[in-house]
Amino acid sequence: MKKKLSQMDLGLFSLTIIYAIFGSIMIYSASSILTVLSQGVPSYYYFVKQLIILAIGMGLGMIVLFIPTSKYKYFVPFLIAGIGALLLGLTVYGKIKNGTQGWYDLGFFNLQPAELAKSVMIIYMACNYYHLIKAKERMFFKYLIPVMVGGFFTFLVLIQPDFGS
Repeated sequence: MKKKLSQMDLGLFSLTIIYAIFGSIMIYSASSILTVLSQGVPSYYYFVKQLIILAIGMGLGMIVLFIPTSKYKYFVPFLIAGIGALLLGLTVYGKIKNGTQGWYDLGFFNLQPAELAKSVMIIYMACNYYHLIKAKERMFFKYLIPVMVGGFFTFLVLIQPDFGS
């Protein structure tokens, strides 16, 4: 574990922690009055919710830290299929919020697959292009396949219509 942590980009990690703290403080200051007056929940409701999500994210990040990037290629097909299914499922099971059908209501929190799709597409394209370049692929069409997958995911996000994601 010490070796993995010593290889980490400390500047990027520090900025991530600073942004997480700053964002949490902003959520608390922006929502404290609103939650008490309009929703009847304690003033720290969204702040605590944000801290829980941050803890889950940090936990998942620590797990991913120990997976070598050379192994990502084994997960990519499952990630692409999963995100595709989640985005397609929004048309039937998605919760409409602010005019956009882009959320799954899981009870304890809402899941927005478009946000997950961004990270999955980065991993997918990186693995795909690495493989194509390593194999010295000459067929131009094969370089367009990841772009078409990204275009399909973009289409699925735009039909929600979610122009912000």
